[in-house]
Amino acid sequence: MPTLNRNEFVEALLTVMPGVAKKDILPLFTQVVLSDDCLISYNDEIMIRSPFKTGVNCSVPASRLAAILNKFSSEEVAVDLTSDGTLTLQSVGKSIARASIKTTALEQSILDMIKSSEIASITEWEKLPGNFLEGLDLCLISTSKEMFGEWMSGVSVVGDNLASSDDFRVSLFALDSPMDLNATISAEAATAMKLLAPTHFAVKGNWLHTYNKDNAFLGSRLISAVAPLKEVKKIVYAPGTEIRLPGKLLEQIEVAEVLSEGDSVYDQSIKLSIANGKFICRGEIAEVGWAEGEAFGEYGGPPVVIKISPKFLKEIIKHSYNMILTERSAIFVLENGFKHSISLFLE
Repeated sequence: MPTLNRNEFVEALLTVMPGVAKKDILPLFTQVVLSDDCLISYNDEIMIRSPFKTGVNCSVPASRLAAILNKFSSEEVAVDLTSDGTLTLQSVGKSIARASIKTTALEQSILDMIKSSEIASITEWEKLPGNFLEGLDLCLISTSKEMFGEWMSGVSVVGDNLASSDDFRVSLFALDSPMDLNATISAEAATAMKLLAPTHFAVKGNWLHTYNKDNAFLGSRLISAVAPLKEVKKIVYAPGTEIRLPGKLLEQIEVAEVLSEGDSVYDQSIKLSIANGKFICRGEIAEVGWAEGEAFGEYGGPPVVIKISPKFLKEIIKHSYNMILTERSAIFVLENGFKHSISLFLE
């Protein structure tokens, strides 16, 4: 019965969790595959492989396994695969905790496919641009949840540019060096990449493969359509009037953020209203209430209202307090090569 370090087991499991589907469309998609030398998750769009020797070969519900390991308090845990296909886990120490999980039988062809995922056949890997992950994180804000399978549902890689848009926001980021890739990375895969922090990549067919310093591999199915770079540049380079946001705006954003509407940090939004030198940040949840903060600066133009993510706005003003206003949008230009345009909100 193999004995494993529990903390290392949990860490390897957390690494592959972004590849576990939230909905049980197929049993495999919500499972984690325990192999002799690694853990694997696969949901048809993402495959993640984390090196970890378990000494067993089976597939079990990922969330159940994680819950059990988190409840064990011992430094080590013994695992065994019984003859009836049940995975047993037992803490090693003065007090003993035990658990048993039924495994799922998977076709050998599926196991072979997800274990290799064509990684073994890749002989040449390229280094990712040094600022790739920074750009990926910034461009994620402009991806759409309603355009699955289209370029708007992810971040496009076009030579030395990353681009994204949800038809309301448009983002463009200049990479340190070009990538030999002309495709779109889904928002789901991009989010997983942020967590794994890969350093190298390779393209095989319609899959982008990456690995990090810990030798964890992430493969993601690419979307062939890409952002129209010419149109994106036309939007983010539009001429306008440059204004400076007030230095006290950050604390007002944090006041409004308390009651910002949205399910996640990327979905949350507040309204930034600008008129007569007043910059008002307001967050409101209809069933709960509202919170707002007011800062003062120099602005004498027509009143404007911007609906924007508080997390994103705070990240922007870490780099620059300058903003360009056009008739239809507000544009942020950062020294790190990031440009972002957001449509003005009409009430």
